[in-house]
Amino acid sequence: MRLVYIALFVSSLSFSQHQKKGVVYDKENNEPLEFVSVYNKLDHTTTNKDGKYGFTSATDYIYFHKVGYDNYTTIISNLRDTIFLNRSVFQLNEVVVSNAKTIYQKIKDSIASNYVLKPHSEAFFLRAILKRNGAIIRLQDMQGNLHRKTSIYGGGLTLMDTDFSVAVKNMRQIGITKDENNIYFEFPSLFNILSEFVRTNAMGPDFEVIEKPYKNSTSTKVEFTSLNSDTKNKSYGHYIINTNDNAILSFNSVVKPFYPEELFKTPKYSTIVQQDITVFFKEDPSFKRYFMTLAKRTATLNVKVKDDPTVHKFEMEIVLYTKESFGNEDVKSNVNEQKDIFKIKMKYNKDFWKEQNQLLLTDEMEAFIKKMTQDDTKRKVKSNVKD
Repeated sequence: MRLVYIALFVSSLSFSQHQKKGVVYDKENNEPLEFVSVYNKLDHTTTNKDGKYGFTSATDYIYFHKVGYDNYTTIISNLRDTIFLNRSVFQLNEVVVSNAKTIYQKIKDSIASNYVLKPHSEAFFLRAILKRNGAIIRLQDMQGNLHRKTSIYGGGLTLMDTDFSVAVKNMRQIGITKDENNIYFEFPSLFNILSEFVRTNAMGPDFEVIEKPYKNSTSTKVEFTSLNSDTKNKSYGHYIINTNDNAILSFNSVVKPFYPEELFKTPKYSTIVQQDITVFFKEDPSFKRYFMTLAKRTATLNVKVKDDPTVHKFEMEIVLYTKESFGNEDVKSNVNEQKDIFKIKMKYNKDFWKEQNQLLLTDEMEAFIKKMTQDDTKRKVKSNVKD
């Protein structure tokens, strides 16, 4: 059986280093907060799914920011191991928008002034996770440089196969290829991943749109829900927009359920239960332009194969983290951008992965790597991880 996924610090030695590890929670429900930007003028990192982060900097000030939450600022020497962020408060008045096109038109009209619409390079970190029936069966991390034609598509720009060049510098890869039902889950390509994250047009004439301004803020949340009676393609989500310049601060789109054609070659049946894409944008203070700093894509599939009465649940999660953007580096590709990323091969750099803090491993991921490196069964395991 073959399962084919269809797309939808360096600092001066004269300064002392401040090192800190901690965890960030939502103050309201005590849930860990993923994708909290932890930064200062020299360094930047983000929290993982457990809300954990690692931060090293020669500057003592530290800032915590997540769209939809109040900012938190302190100095590292006074920072507690655990902090809580407050959710931003909405104004009492929310507005049902009768013309969603007007809101999206404002965004489109400001694209040229808010984004860099010419080729540039950026440093990136990519993580792909695959779970089967709730347990991790595959983990892949990539770090390197990326050259892209534009930061967002607008103004007549068309997506082309040659729009992305990727030079992977470091990779961590471990997981099973086929499961006990002989199913191979095909990860999307780098081109597919990168192109899906720049599609931020979700509203249309068949959507109910509600605008919810934040209190004491220059941002507003615009929620949209499809009114289409076709239950095979129900979608909803939201934008958070800077009302000063109409730039997108974050975007979320959920499609539930969605049925692509020929997902498998020979299954009894399979369905995508849900696909969810979330993208965060950040303004570069030097360029005065926005870039995609964090993005996450998840897909849940139910699979039932011949002669097996069990319905198996596959969950794919892909995270893209951009630390630096708007560079002018000539990125020479060293991988096939059109290839299933799990089929890419590269040597493991133990020192790099020991020190990297761009996106920490969760406790679950660390346990998975330990288990897989000690696995003495005859399962087909693909790994470049070395002790």
